[in-house]
Amino acid sequence: MGAETPLRVFCDANMLFSASKLRSAIRRLVQALIKRKAAVASRYAIVEAEANLRAKQPDWLPHWPKLRGRFRVHDARAEIRVRGLPEKDLPIVQAAVLATATHLLTGDQKHFGSLMGKSVRSVKVVSPRMLAMELEAMGWTV
Repeated sequence: MGAETPLRVFCDANMLFSASKLRSAIRRLVQALIKRKAAVASRYAIVEAEANLRAKQPDWLPHWPKLRGRFRVHDARAEIRVRGLPEKDLPIVQAAVLATATHLLTGDQKHFGSLMGKSVRSVKVVSPRMLAMELEAMGWTV
């Protein structure tokens, strides 16, 4: 992350979902990104996160609107294919690439596990732990 490449982290739906839980480690991580204006999402990810909150954790919903409103939203599609990635996850990768994200933050080991630590068109796919370690190495408090 040189001075010429500002940090820009695209958060997928499961990160948005997890960040909706007060006092969670994921929330602290995402809040650190938001505070530094480094958090990006897409409407696709936001809609999926909200649907999952309604279905699985409706008690977290009161905190959702404020959190949702703090992301820079990037909506764009491109014909980007990633071998082994389910069709439903392609809009996440596409939006991250077109948002010129430096990282795609996901906890989805099932679908993104083989991509962890690797880059898709210059977007590094990372888990929350991987990103937290990178941020701490940069001097961030997470």
